[in-house]
Amino acid sequence: IRTNLIYVPSAALETVSVIDGRTNRVRTTIPFKGRPSEIAINERTNRIYVTNTVKDTVSVINGNTQAVIATIKVGSNPVIPPAINTITNRIYVANNLSRFLSVIDGRTNKLLKNVQLGRLQSEVVVNPRTNRIYVISAQVASAGKLFMINGSTNKIISTMVITDASSIF
Repeated sequence: IRTNLIYVPSAALETVSVIDGRTNRVRTTIPFKGRPSEIAINERTNRIYVTNTVKDTVSVINGNTQAVIATIKVGSNPVIPPAINTITNRIYVANNLSRFLSVIDGRTNKLLKNVQLGRLQSEVVVNPRTNRIYVISAQVASAGKLFMINGSTNKIISTMVITDASSIF
């Protein structure tokens, strides 16, 4: 947002287009092998995180150079937008078809840990002030759980059964 650049994934073209918000023109197109799906941006570090649902990875783009600087293996089907704690510089990737949440260190671009959760994760949200991560494993029409995770230890601190859910804020 500070750079006024918009990142648009195209699964069909296997690219991420970078659009200049001032001119509304494509500045560059970044090629991907697989299917770029969801994007999260850390405005503090100017890093862009792109999930790849075919390769089960997250690619890190340097917002200054528009180059992919790292690709990190995560769980199966990372089709949910990643959540970023801008204070700790950790990225949380819910893996829809795996039983865990992937935690990435944004400083080293390495996988720190996989936190064991339930299947069919549908959303992940971070509260940077409390360093708590919330993950829903429910779908719109079926019961599931809400997991509350301590961001310092990456351990589950509480679990709630929920009847159904579509989103959390």
